[in-house]
Amino acid sequence: MTIIYFAATFMICALYAYLCSLELIYAEAHIIFILLIMTVCAAYFIHERRRRVKLIERIGDILDGKMNETEDSEISPIERRAMLMQRNSEIREAKLQTACDRITSLVSDIAHQTKTPLTTILMYTETLPKSNGSTAIASQTARLKFLIEALTKLSKCECGLIAGSLVPKMNSISELAAQAVSDIIPSAETKQISLDIDIPDNLYAYFDLKWTSEALFNLLDNAVKYSPEQSSIKLHAEPLETYIRVDIIDRGSGIPEEELCKIWERFYRAKNVSEVNGIGVGLYLTREIMHAQSGRVKVESELDVGSKFSIFLARTK
Repeated sequence: MTIIYFAATFMICALYAYLCSLELIYAEAHIIFILLIMTVCAAYFIHERRRRVKLIERIGDILDGKMNETEDSEISPIERRAMLMQRNSEIREAKLQTACDRITSLVSDIAHQTKTPLTTILMYTETLPKSNGSTAIASQTARLKFLIEALTKLSKCECGLIAGSLVPKMNSISELAAQAVSDIIPSAETKQISLDIDIPDNLYAYFDLKWTSEALFNLLDNAVKYSPEQSSIKLHAEPLETYIRVDIIDRGSGIPEEELCKIWERFYRAKNVSEVNGIGVGLYLTREIMHAQSGRVKVESELDVGSKFSIFLARTK
């Protein structure tokens, strides 16, 4: 089609030059020839613009999987290339998802197979006479159990299984807090930490109860780990315009300002942390869980004063 426009332009110019050489053209004819050239150029640019828009739309259909080679026999080379790239991308994604599923399945199997022997070891250590050896066995067995559970959660998160298994719906904030607090009570009692819970009964938000309870537990677990003995942790909920905010306030050592953004990364641990029972996965999982259901999480902290972690849950779908 482009050749036709160039040929028409060439013929008009050639005719104009020929008539000029024979001195058979009048002054008004110059304007006519100029208008003809401008008309051809305008038609060419309009045609090219429409062609590019149509090409972009067709490539968009290809990338969305709405078009294949059997639907149109006049597919341009660039469209065929886009189809090939799309097929290759789909194949790579399918292989990657299969590999992730296999890894997750393997990790889950390992976690399941080791759960019983680890629990048995812990039970036997409780019957042993108190000594440095029995205490060390119990401590290391508990740590190994914690690491396996953390690895299982991380594998699910990395392969997108958490986002895929989320079922958000209207749930009670009180029920969310009850589930998370019930799991943290043993750790809090061990350090004689009191839990101050201020959750109104009539607060509801749109979230997945199981995974959000896991996210809230991670924050509470973090607060218990890094709070001094015989201190207190406050769990507070407050309705905002579009969110329900749930705060976890502790009186721990706090987080340096330059590390506040880094704590959400995988395996990151603050430099002032002395605890050994942690690998830097809990906050990463909490952030992923919240983002997967259109929520968010933030932290405010001051050294030697404490920290306030907040999660924001949408009030409507």
